[in-house]
Formats: sequence, structure tokens, C-alpha cells
Amino acid sequence: MGFCGDLDVPDWLLAGIAILAKISSLRLKVLCQQLLKIAMREEHDWEKVTKITSDAKLSTADTKQALNCLHFMLCQAGRFGVEEKPFADELTMLGLPKESADQVARAYREAKERLQHQLHETSLQLPHISDVRWKVEHVLAASGTDVSPSESPVIQLQCVLTGGGPPLVGMELSTAKFRALHSDLRVARELMGRT
Repeated sequence: MGFCGDLDVPDWLLAGIAILAKISSLRLKVLCQQLLKIAMREEHDWEKVTKITSDAKLSTADTKQALNCLHFMLCQAGRFGVEEKPFADELTMLGLPKESADQVARAYREAKERLQHQLHETSLQLPHISDVRWKVEHVLAASGTDVSPSESPVIQLQCVLTGGGPPLVGMELSTAKFRALHSDLRVARELMGRT
């Protein structure tokens, strides 16, 4: 399934689809709109959610499962950028009535861009390197006893990071280790350029 990242649908989701099929398509759309607002951290009306689930005569466990299923399907569809029509078709294949699947997909389409933006903002983000400073040290001769002449130069790297983590990361590398690092970075850059 596309909204599951082309993986198999979890069994608990299949069980939840049967519960969702008990809710009318218009009420399902309102549920989706409220769950999307919750996922996007917008103001929502929890009273509508409780009224719809109580009108459908769902038990507490069924209510939780139905809401979890809808939340999972909508967020996963946003995460993988699924379009409205394929999303509705996949929900129909899973056993949701066509009218209900269309309403869920329509609610998703209306909030897709905002949902994707929110998912991007709250996803794991690693620090970025904003600056690299380096210098080469090679001791040719020393007058004191603390420092001895070195046979090969030592490269000192300092990476300035932004976006979390320590602001400055430093390291010292021998010539051989620097050459290996440089080679690995070239390979990584070539691979990144291919995609």
C-alpha cells in the first residue's frame, strides 16, 4: 500500500477498518478533519469527535482503535505524499466503503500541504555543517622537551554545526586518516549527485 510506504498493512489497521465502516461517510469526513487539525497542532473541536463516536455507538476500545487508524492512515499518506485518488482506492481495497474512502481522501486532500509541512517540521532533523576550519601542523624541530618532532603532519579539522548538538566539533587526523576521509567524502558526494 502506498500510504504504508509500499509495505504490508498492519493487522491492527485491518481490524480498525471494520470499525470505521460502521461510521457514516459524512461523519467520517468530520472525524478526519478534526484528527488532521490535531496532527497539525491546530485548534480542534474534541466535542465533535466524542459526539460522532458516541452516535456510532462505539465502545471505548473501538473508539480508540478507530481514531488511531484514521490518524495513522492520514499521517502516513502525508508522509509518503500519496495523492487523493490512489489513497481512496487503497482504502476501498482494505474494506472501507467507497463513499467513506472518498470522504477520507477528500479531507486528506484539503489539508495535505499543511499536514506535510507540519510533519516535516516535527521530523527528526540532524545538525548541518555551516563552516569547516582546518590547519596542518608539522613539527620540524622543537627546543623544549614537551614537543618532539613529528614524522608526518597532523590535520586539525573543526566543523561548525547549526541546528542542534554541540556548536563546534574538532578532530585531529593523521595524513593517512585524512586521505581515507577525503576519499570517502568524494564517494559520498558522487552518490548524492546521482539521485
